[in-house]
Amino acid sequence: MRVDRLAIVGVMTGNPVQDRETEAGAYALLHKYMDRYPDKPWTLQFVKLGATKGAGEWNAQEDEITDGQSSGFEQSAGSLGVYVLAHGSMAGLAGVGDEAKFYVMLKHLKLLSVRKLCLVACVSAGEAIKDGHVVGNPSTLWRLCQYLGEQGRDCRPVMAGWNSFVTVVNDEMFKKDKDDTKPMTLGEWKTKSAKDRGVLDPAGFIGKKAVDGPRGKPEKILASNPLSDNSRKKLFYMYKDGAMRVAYEDWTDK
Repeated sequence: MRVDRLAIVGVMTGNPVQDRETEAGAYALLHKYMDRYPDKPWTLQFVKLGATKGAGEWNAQEDEITDGQSSGFEQSAGSLGVYVLAHGSMAGLAGVGDEAKFYVMLKHLKLLSVRKLCLVACVSAGEAIKDGHVVGNPSTLWRLCQYLGEQGRDCRPVMAGWNSFVTVVNDEMFKKDKDDTKPMTLGEWKTKSAKDRGVLDPAGFIGKKAVDGPRGKPEKILASNPLSDNSRKKLFYMYKDGAMRVAYEDWTDK
């Protein structure tokens, strides 16, 4: 995303397997931005939230920041972009009680001025829309965007998310060229080992987005985004003039 400063937030659940994936994804994103924009101010935070719904304020007895680091972020200015990594579904985000708790998290982390917010969570977006109205249950992304917009003009970002899976995988799920000095290539890795059967085949996700993790952290973040298939893609929303809108142009700044 094109912004002046960046915040990455990982929502932890207490489940070691889930949290490792969230952590790996956060570091993979940070690594990408540090490589591409070495002077961009950034902050990386991991939080564990309590289960109280309808929260009005951060509750230090159940909400906590579990880890974090920064690069001059507090002293920087300019447009703010935020990635929130979590496990999710159409029903909601794992580790987040409800939309109010999400808002309180952003407020506590001093991120309410966010202009672009990308929700890196499985099936967090996508609903049937007819004549401008949601048919059936709105998605997690839709509900979050609606809630943030209704809180006032201090937090009305363009929001993006996927209506399909988003995952972090390690390099064992990818095949390598015979020459290990070459970069990994995406594709099916065939093996005779029973424990390796059924590994993810990223070649099946045309239009995929893969981001390498930093040295010592070989994970990749992978989001299925086949542009030729409207049933699986990245979606964009904005709350503007009292209504939800699709906002591709506002997101890309092109």
